Amino acid sequence: DMLGQNPALYEKLLLILCSRIRWINQQVEEFGLLNTPSRIASKILLLKRKFSEQENVLEMSQNELSEFLGVSRETINKTLQKWDMNGIIRISRGAIHIVDHEKFSRIAEN
Repeated sequence: DMLGQNPALYEKLLLILCSRIRWINQQVEEFGLLNTPSRIASKILLLKRKFSEQENVLEMSQNELSEFLGVSRETINKTLQKWDMNGIIRISRGAIHIVDHEKFSRIAEN
C-alpha cells in the first residue's frame, strides 16, 4: 500500500496523530480539572499567543469564543463582564483586551 511504500508519509501521519491525541488529552484534563472561568481565561491566553498580532488583544467575538469552548454565550458574557468590571480585561466589539495580565494569568492557572 501507499504508506508501506512511503515511510516518510507514514512517519508524518503518525506525528500528526500523536499531536491530535495529546491535544485531546489536554482538553479532557482541562475540562475535568479547571473551573469554567479558568478554562475561559486559559483558552483566551492560548488563542492570543497563537493567533493575535497584538500583544494583549484577542480579536474574537463572544459567540466565537463560546463555540470554541463549548460554553454558553451567556456564561462567556457574564464571566467577561465580571472581569471587565474588576479591571482585569476590557471588552470591545469583537475583541478582548487584557489590562491586568498578571491577574488574568492567575485566573487561568486556578
